[in-house]
Amino acid sequence: MQLLFWFFDHLTDRQIAPVWTACTWAVGTFCFSSFAMYQYCNFQRVAEKEGMKRAMEIIDRKQVERKQKEARMERARELRRQKKEQEQDEQFAKLAADKGGAESSGSGQPWYKVW
Repeated sequence: MQLLFWFFDHLTDRQIAPVWTACTWAVGTFCFSSFAMYQYCNFQRVAEKEGMKRAMEIIDRKQVERKQKEARMERARELRRQKKEQEQDEQFAKLAADKGGAESSGSGQPWYKVW
């Protein structure tokens, strides 16, 4: 503690000026570097926001494309199902017509009774 009192007692104005100047420079440098770092971080944050917006747009676009592809596949599946049903109906009608003709010309027994 005595050393501190001795230090302040023996300082002259000429010795205080460099300390004051150094403190001013330190505060100024701190303020400038803080402002610069804030601007840099703000720039990075804005760039990240824009990147996220682009990513979300891409994701949304791909979702729409996937839904459209699923709808096309569903339509194709429905068309195949309808075509298959139509073919089965035609085969059934043909079998019914053949069976009707066979029964009228046959002995009247069902097809599964051989004897």
